[in-house]
Amino acid sequence: MKIEFKNVSKKIILRFIIQPAGSTKGIILQFFPDTFYTESSYDEVYIYDGIVEDSDFLLGTLSGYYNDVQTFYSTSPSMLIIFQSDYSTSYDGFVANYTLNPYDPYNCEHLSNCSGNGNCTQLSNCECNDGYSGDDCSQGFFLSFFLSFFFSFFLSF
Repeated sequence: MKIEFKNVSKKIILRFIIQPAGSTKGIILQFFPDTFYTESSYDEVYIYDGIVEDSDFLLGTLSGYYNDVQTFYSTSPSMLIIFQSDYSTSYDGFVANYTLNPYDPYNCEHLSNCSGNGNCTQLSNCECNDGYSGDDCSQGFFLSFFLSFFFSFFLSF
């Protein structure tokens, strides 16, 4: 789904609330390169986790232009986006896409809870401890090194 505001040319404050009916999943909001262009430091987008404008729930602030994807994740099933513009200069505005997070934030049950060798991230992915790798952090460095050495040694004959 999409949020779009184009040709920013006047002083304005807009509030967008994303709150899919009946959902308990978090929200993923993304601004892609070449779709976000506001007057730097004067036209700003504030992204909040939930529908309350509170600095404790501020996920981020965007202003200007970005060369890479800007992604924000809510832990609640709602998100508040506030766009605030002055009246001096007109820029293209922005387009944002949002989807429901297929996983509950910080829940890595689908990855065996990182096999006890890492931490679950807000994206519901594992961030492996040193010495471990793999989607679920189940591959220890020694085992990976040994298997790699073993196969490369014996396959060379």
